[in-house]
Amino acid sequence: MTEASGMDTSALPELTDQQQKFVEGLAVGMTASEAYRNAYDCSNSGQNTVWVSASRLKAHPSVAL
Repeated sequence: MTEASGMDTSALPELTDQQQKFVEGLAVGMTASEAYRNAYDCSNSGQNTVWVSASRLKAHPSVAL
């Protein structure tokens, strides 16, 4: 598959919609915590929980490419 950018993305892993939104947030310069809050419902999560979850997601094999 080729994206609008002309990049061949066929070898990239499939991401969930939320993972994709997280990655897009990182790509535009958000911190991992900001991107995580933007992609996931964190209304009942504390700051430390968001930070840990964002760090884990950023290191996830599908996301960390």
